[in-house]
Amino acid sequence: GLAVPVWRAARLVPAGPGRTTWLALLVSGGLGALTSVLSRPDLDDAAFVTRSTWVAGTGRITDRDTMFSDGAWPGLNGQSPYVPSVEALVGLVSRASGVSVGSLVYVVLPPLAAAAAGWALWLLVRAWDARRPGATLALTAAFLLLGGGTAASFGTYELTRIWQGKAFFLALGVPLLYACGAACWHASSPRARRLALAGVGVLGVVGVGLTTSATFVVPAVAVVAAAPGLLARAWGRALALVAAASAAPVAAALASVLVRRSVALTAEPLGPTENPWLKVLGAGVPALVAAVAGVVVLLGWAAPRWWGASGTRAGRATAGAAVLVGAALCVPWVPHVVSSVLGTTAISWRLAWVVPVPVLVGLVASVPARRLGLPATVLVPAVALALVVGAVPLWDARAGTALQSPRAWKVFPEDLRAAEWVVRAEPSGRVLAPARVVSAAQTLDHAVVPVGARPDHMATLDTIPEAHAPERRALQRLVEGAPEPDDLARAPRALEVLDVEVACAAWPGEELRAALAAAGFVEQYVDGPYLCARRAPGGGSG
Repeated sequence: GLAVPVWRAARLVPAGPGRTTWLALLVSGGLGALTSVLSRPDLDDAAFVTRSTWVAGTGRITDRDTMFSDGAWPGLNGQSPYVPSVEALVGLVSRASGVSVGSLVYVVLPPLAAAAAGWALWLLVRAWDARRPGATLALTAAFLLLGGGTAASFGTYELTRIWQGKAFFLALGVPLLYACGAACWHASSPRARRLALAGVGVLGVVGVGLTTSATFVVPAVAVVAAAPGLLARAWGRALALVAAASAAPVAAALASVLVRRSVALTAEPLGPTENPWLKVLGAGVPALVAAVAGVVVLLGWAAPRWWGASGTRAGRATAGAAVLVGAALCVPWVPHVVSSVLGTTAISWRLAWVVPVPVLVGLVASVPARRLGLPATVLVPAVALALVVGAVPLWDARAGTALQSPRAWKVFPEDLRAAEWVVRAEPSGRVLAPARVVSAAQTLDHAVVPVGARPDHMATLDTIPEAHAPERRALQRLVEGAPEPDDLARAPRALEVLDVEVACAAWPGEELRAALAAAGFVEQYVDGPYLCARRAPGGGSG
């Protein structure tokens, strides 16, 4: 008598397609609404959003530097040629519509993109034929929402950085690639199979347009998605799937290799003992939950009657192959060897994006309920409770996020206020300011020419003699509040050489303030941590 009610409870969402579709709409809309009020500023915007502002302001598209030289110098390290086109697209939309780039990427795009990402997850859940699709999607969303423990988690990327091309690719591109790959094996006719292959090919092109990471993530996803064909020895269909997805990424990678022969790269490959999962999942509850989900998926592949969360052999094979790839990344030296071969250097940890971890975790909710309702009645509540109790919500202060108005830009308010003052000053010379202020100022106005930015964004300047890279670094360290011993002594000459007109510093000490005054700067703005000064006409020590 106990088995029947327990089994019914384990089904979780015993609903038809209509109700689960409404649940998918609710989850997608909820993700969009939450993303619109989550703010977690990111300094990568200095290389992406500001490029869109430059395109919007100039009407030109270039793969050269738009941060320091108005397109005159080579592109940033690792960004030549600049293959992604999404920043140019945003800039052209801004120019045509009259809506500022900042409003587009920080206000308009996030909720729409997050809602679309939620729907993409739903399509993958259905493509893999999860036994309880509604519950699977709900647990998938919970894993994303409770992923605030690491800065590179799936939830952090997909919901708090989704305006960046790489985040949009992870949130939307990877699930859709797997869904289209599944459609290749579910297709009931040659025409349907050709349509699925065309979808995979289009997603490969779109991925390259969104991020350079697509050059190695897309082919790897295609190989995993081809697992059902490889197991069935359907070599031709499997090869067609991999070829359709990989055509654009491989072409882009070859072009990058040919051009980069003349570009000095400073980023190092992934260390021989580094584990991408430590960066993506950390070592806490999300990592444990992901490991449990991986075991469940592999058990479902081996014993589908007891553990098979997917109702199709193709779904179980693809999910299992993804887990094996994830396990391989845990083996010492494997990520190092792969990153060295591919030349992916500092972004090698994104190999983890090949594994759709959120959906794999969600599949735990689709484990069959057999005798006495086991294993579902034990496993599903345990996983959900572990996430709720032990994980960090994206909206928690520990995740570095804050809740704000949906109309606010996703920039620290004090940074934006200082940047607005800089833009109103209309400097004709260079602007010296902390990287956070520089990024916000260049998002507001492409005409702002900074002295420096984040260190990795300045690496290319070392190869350009007229850039005066040592002087730039000395000044940048001073205003960031992390100077080296001789930076202050070098400041007067550096200010002159670089023609600095406006200087903003974070928590400046008396020595720095005195040095700026001696160089002819007059303090005009104080707010929060920032003090900004402007060089008086004819000012300076001569």
